[in-house]
Amino acid sequence: MGTFLAAVIAIGLVLSVVGGSGKGRRRKSGKKRSATPREPYAELYRDGNWTELTAADVTAMLKPWRERKNEMARMARRAASIEDDLRDGKIGRQAALVALAPMVKAAEDLSDDAMALQDELHFNTDAGYDKLQSLIDDIEDACMDVESAFDAVESATPEDDDILP
Repeated sequence: MGTFLAAVIAIGLVLSVVGGSGKGRRRKSGKKRSATPREPYAELYRDGNWTELTAADVTAMLKPWRERKNEMARMARRAASIEDDLRDGKIGRQAALVALAPMVKAAEDLSDDAMALQDELHFNTDAGYDKLQSLIDDIEDACMDVESAFDAVESATPEDDDILP
């Protein structure tokens, strides 16, 4: 009986070390973590050299772009608010143009930077490209919102110029 118990314990130890519980490595959310090394799926051309990037590298690279997209979305909301204030007579056309001018400049710069990033990155998989394309589309939408607000203010009648914020 003692050898049988020792054999069961030994088999249990071997299975726990080799096979585990069958769940593998998991995240806090319960989703399975990949135990395989990360596959490089993107390349970046810089200084005349192609460099392979991993999914984590691309995610890290896109993080500041997401922050810039969020900043541009805030500017788009602020531009819409300025446009509404002009319609409501709270501010004048000239004041609105002055408030929107730096936002339009930032939108143009960000749009140009996003297009340059899109040209710079060459993805080997659709998933990575879709992530980038979605981000660039969001940036472009926010930039167009800022520019359309500026155009709306610019085309407004100048008779409310005497009302200041």
